[in-house]
Order: sequence, then C-alpha cells, then structure tokens
Amino acid sequence: MNGNFVLIFDKRVEISNKYKKILEQNNAAKVQLVNNCENFFETLRGKEPDLLLISESCGEDFSTLCQKIRDENLQYRPIIILLSKSSFPEDRTIALNAGADDFLSEPLLSEEFLARINAHLRRSAEENIAELSRFPDANYTKKIIRRTIKHGSDWAMLLIGFTNFGFYKEIYGEVAANKVLQAYGAILSATLEEDDFVGQISPENFLVITSSFKSEKLADYLNYMFDNIVEKFYSKEDSDRGYILLQGAKKAGCKIPLMSSSIGIVNSELINYINEVEVINALFRVQKLAKLMNGSSKIIDRPLISSEEKSLMSENKIVVVIEKDEDLAYLLETTLKLQGFEPLTYTNLISADEIIKNSPMLVILDNCFDEDLASEKLCSEIKAKMKQTIKIIFTDTIHEKEHILSAGADLYLPKPYDLMELFSWIYKLTD
Repeated sequence: MNGNFVLIFDKRVEISNKYKKILEQNNAAKVQLVNNCENFFETLRGKEPDLLLISESCGEDFSTLCQKIRDENLQYRPIIILLSKSSFPEDRTIALNAGADDFLSEPLLSEEFLARINAHLRRSAEENIAELSRFPDANYTKKIIRRTIKHGSDWAMLLIGFTNFGFYKEIYGEVAANKVLQAYGAILSATLEEDDFVGQISPENFLVITSSFKSEKLADYLNYMFDNIVEKFYSKEDSDRGYILLQGAKKAGCKIPLMSSSIGIVNSELINYINEVEVINALFRVQKLAKLMNGSSKIIDRPLISSEEKSLMSENKIVVVIEKDEDLAYLLETTLKLQGFEPLTYTNLISADEIIKNSPMLVILDNCFDEDLASEKLCSEIKAKMKQTIKIIFTDTIHEKEHILSAGADLYLPKPYDLMELFSWIYKLTD
C-alpha cells in the first residue's frame, strides 16, 4: 500500500543501482533510474515522482537544474535531494537556496541514506493524508491515478462508497458515521497486499488500485466483510428490523434500509483511459449503477453492457404515478414535469410487470383501491421482482405506517399531504 515513487538522476551505474536496491528492498519506494536530462524531465512530467535524487554526476549545474524543476508546470511538487562529494558549507547553502530540500554529502552509510529518504517521504505523506482514515487524501490519490495510467501496465481501480450513508449520518450523527469509515479503513488495511494502493477520493469514498486479476474477488470479499459488520453500527431495534423507521404520530413514515457497500470498478484491460478525469468519471458512473442494485454490489465498466444496465446508467427521471383521484393525478403529473421528471400517470392499478418494464426511479402509489389490499400487494410484488432498487412512496389515509412499510414501501405519506413535503422526500429518496 506504499505509493512512494523516487526518480534517481545519476550517470553512475553501480552507485545508482545501490541506492535503488536499498530503497526497494526496504519497501521505502519504487525507484526509476535515468542518466540523461531528457529522460529525467520526461519522467518528471509523466510520473510525478514524490522525491528526486540528483547526483552531481548528471553534469548539470545544481542551481540551474533546481530552477528548471521549479519552472515546470507540475500538479504535484516533488522533494528535491542533491548528492555531492562536496562537504563545503557554501555548496550546501547555494543548493538549498536554489530550491533543494536537502543536500547529502557522499559517501553515505546505507542506514543514514535510508533514514534520510524515509524522513522526507514520511513528512511529505503526512502533509497529504486524510485525517480520519489516515490514507492518502484526494490530491495525492489523483496523482497515483495519473501515474498508474501512464505506467501502462495491468491495473484495476475500485471506487468504494456506501448506500444510505447520508441518512445514517443524519440519524446517528457524525461520530457514528466516522466510526463506519474507520472500520472500513481497517478492513482495507487488513485485506490489501503490499503492491495495492488505497486512498480517499472524497470524504466518503475510498479508492483502491490493484491488479485486474484480483479486482472482482477483492470487491466481493470487501462487500462480504462489510455486510458482516454493518449491523453493529445500528441499535438492536433497527438491526433486528433490518431498517431504520422514521415516524411521528401523524407524519410521514420512512423506511431507511441498512447501509450497503457499492463498488464501481474500471481496469486497463477493457477500456483505454486517457487521463485521471476519465477514470474518476467512469468510477463514479459505475458506482452509481451499483448503488441502484439491492444490497452490497459491484459493477465493472466495460464497452458492452446489457440493455438493462444501459438503461440504468442513463439519467433516469421516470416516475410512475398511480392515483385514483384524477385531479390529484393531473396535478402530480404537471408538477413532476415542471421539476424535470418524466411522469407516467395511471388512474387505475396496473401490473408490476408493466411498471418494471418502464424501469422507473420512483413509484408514487396510492392506497385508494380497496379490492383485497390490491395496492399493498402491488407494492410487495414490485419489490420482489426488481433486481435494482426502486423507491416506492405509498400514500394513504388509514395511517397504518409500519404495516405499509413492511409491505415494501420506502415511505408512507399520509393524505392530505403538501406538495412541497412530497417533493422534499422525492429528492431525498432519489439522491
């Protein structure tokens, strides 16, 4: 999980290989050697090293070279360490004033060399670390993504987030939500291997870089581990019920499912990504699709996807409205259109298959059809048949919240209701 990368600019083959061996055998960093100025700047721009180790054997004036490095339009400034046989204070002072971070006089004991490099890398890592998880922050993680893409070898990236995390944080508080993230961070630390990388791409999303071969099994294992611990973050009542029930005496009752982990995966085998923007956009796109599935899930970005997935990945704005009152049905249809949704309105009950065929994001279902609890049965049937999550708002005048929610509804909304309240819930449930 060490993402450190050191670039050594040294024309001395034996000594530069010695330095490389010391750093790599002690897992301090991956190292690349260059022996000319052209390759040095090409690698500097392309791989954004964390640390530059530059020997006076390179034949370049230290002050001029440091200035050239500082003039480069780099997104991430590397540590600059100069190596020289000189022990004169004046040479050290000139080099440091020119922009170097350290000046080491050779010959160096291997132990001292390693300790000094580690000290610089450690200090740099501490400046680019997410406070809560102690993993690299978003800026450093993006640099590792760029470096991985340009390296061109086999890789896969996993974007890991959580469905219903926002609701959990709102209900249980920030301290409890932070404990969820810390626990997941502990799972990642215990699971990933030395060659893997983990960082945070946002406060609530982890990013893992691994090999394509391991990516799917790793995602399955992480989902399995999270499902095994998630109930511990809830009260016994919520855990036994399997969801959080928000309710008031005469107010809406909302069923919030327990959190699940959603993982989007991209890799170098299936699509040729050009830059980190493409990768990050693809990761969030497929993770969004994973969040539409029931329970913890993973989705892999690939050129050929099923028509079902293609439909889900498009911006879904379809809302099915089943409301017997024609005036209210028309009002809902008109308001939904004004809010940018695509309503499909019915004043009579239709089959679950007819609803599912349209792949709506939301169903507003009224319990005004009295024949043998037909509305509740339709609600249960929709939930049972849908592979991905579909939110159902159940409106009623009877006020049997828990009974209706147990039938599969995500929200019970008593009539008469205010349109502002309805749309507030629509946006919460479909965010």
